[in-house]
Amino acid sequence: MRKDSASKLIFIFLSIVGILAFLSLSYKAYLVIADSSFKDSTFNVLFLDDDAYLLHLDKLQTKAIVIKFPSQRRSFLNKTRLRNSIELGIPIDGMIVAKKKLSFENLNQGLLGFADILKVYLNAYDFELVDLNHYDLLKIYLASESISKNDKLMAEAIQDSDDLSKNEKLSKLKDNFRDREIFNDKTTIEVVNATGIDGMGGMASNMLTTLGYNVLSIRTEEYKDSRITTKIENSSPSIARLGKLLNLRVDKGPEAAIADVVIILGSDIATTLN
Repeated sequence: MRKDSASKLIFIFLSIVGILAFLSLSYKAYLVIADSSFKDSTFNVLFLDDDAYLLHLDKLQTKAIVIKFPSQRRSFLNKTRLRNSIELGIPIDGMIVAKKKLSFENLNQGLLGFADILKVYLNAYDFELVDLNHYDLLKIYLASESISKNDKLMAEAIQDSDDLSKNEKLSKLKDNFRDREIFNDKTTIEVVNATGIDGMGGMASNMLTTLGYNVLSIRTEEYKDSRITTKIENSSPSIARLGKLLNLRVDKGPEAAIADVVIILGSDIATTLN
């Protein structure tokens, strides 16, 4: 009898441990999925090895584009995602940076291969993921695989000036980065440049226009705190995307604003943009 009782207690104990382990793993998986960045219809990822690649995925129109910046790693390295977005004039949702001599070989052919993703998984300490997690990597690969070769465009952008936002070849490709949902939403924006950096309002406006927003006005004022205010529902995909792109909280704003959204780029983020 004692042996039977002991066996039952061990079974119950192991069952409880197993249930707790399952719940713990399930909760961790939930957090990873909830923290995923790739939730919108379009997504732009900057890959850095010896070269630089910008991968654009469009789930609605099932198309992809890869732009290669030959030997331009240093142009993007050690800069924030927002700064790279504004300098390019193209919003970047996440970055994958190779710390060692590891290359994204398949991106040279205009696609993201399984070998590239596996390399990041197996060499986790040799890559830095910026505003992405490993679940995003899987989603990026699956989205890339679902697009036919005929709908994948490989283009090489050669830097012919110090200002990438004025690169003629890159400018001609920017229409490919428009998000149809945001464009059809017709969200209007007013940009306030309070960074103290000349031209920052125009550069930020250029990035937002590329994505599909309608920028009504740009003005310069003095504010310390950066913020986004809106008079429409924060649950709108267009509003949620803005908050993620600029790393700013979105608050309810004044009804009297001329645009749906007012973006204030304050002096507090000037150091990340300069």
